[in-house]
Amino acid sequence: MKKLLISLFLMIMSITPLQAYMNQSNSDARLASLIISSVSLSPKFISSVTHYTAQTKLASIQVNALAASSKATLSGTGTYILKEGKNTIQVIVKAANGQSQTYTIEINKIGETSSTNAPSPVNVTYHHMTYQVETDLSKIRFPDHFTLYSVHLNNQEVVALKHEKADYTIVYLLDSAKKGAFYVVKDGKITAPFESLTVKGELYIPLPLKEEKKDGFKQTTITINQHTIKGYNFENKADAAYKLLYLLGPDGKAHYYTYETSEGTMQLYRATSTSLSSLNPILLMTTFVLAIAFILLFIKYRSFKAMSLKKLKRMNYIVSKRKQ
Repeated sequence: MKKLLISLFLMIMSITPLQAYMNQSNSDARLASLIISSVSLSPKFISSVTHYTAQTKLASIQVNALAASSKATLSGTGTYILKEGKNTIQVIVKAANGQSQTYTIEINKIGETSSTNAPSPVNVTYHHMTYQVETDLSKIRFPDHFTLYSVHLNNQEVVALKHEKADYTIVYLLDSAKKGAFYVVKDGKITAPFESLTVKGELYIPLPLKEEKKDGFKQTTITINQHTIKGYNFENKADAAYKLLYLLGPDGKAHYYTYETSEGTMQLYRATSTSLSSLNPILLMTTFVLAIAFILLFIKYRSFKAMSLKKLKRMNYIVSKRKQ
């Protein structure tokens, strides 16, 4: 009976924290971030503050927000045409359990509406093509582990997304056909299209290869979940099922990873896992010579020990004979 009670107690103790976490997630009606294009909020956004003011001459604005819980839903984001004077905007977060919280922004529009104070599009060039930065992200699905942010492109502040754990920022660009996609931005420049891989529920972001040539490897392209990225093959045929990738990992840091193609698994790469055949020949020869030397020394030691014991026994025998 005592063992049964202890088992029940341990079961309840293990379930309670999980239940508390689930309840908290289901009832979370907070915003994680709130950005209005080309407008500064007062005070600066904090999830616990639900009332803000701002002032602008712009004829229209874009309201972008991100809920703290992935289970919550948002309303009130998007593009707003401003009238002169006071404009009240409400962003409502509805938690999974039905609870809601309203964030109110009062924007004072000053001056008459004209083409001169309409927000001008921000255009950028990448690979000799011109793209327009999308400022209204209310209908765009955000990649996991990214939150709202802002960066400067062409000396203008634009809405962007930043990785939760890494210095990695992306913006949403529209081509001439109004087809959109995320692109990586660094130091005020577009550097590459954004790609991400989800392997066994974990998010990985391909990064430019650190080395064009890497000892023991041969550069190649690898397709994972319909994404084709650059990586390396192991030169040793015994490791043909493995690929070496340079990725931004779930911890927000850049690492080399080995991807096992048959199982579809990803593991942090360690140099010690490299096959012996792919090691430097000089290192292999040195290791071989040292191993032979160690074996010879061990044999010599055993031989010396055996001879010493034999001599010791001989001396003991002589001493015992003399005593007789």
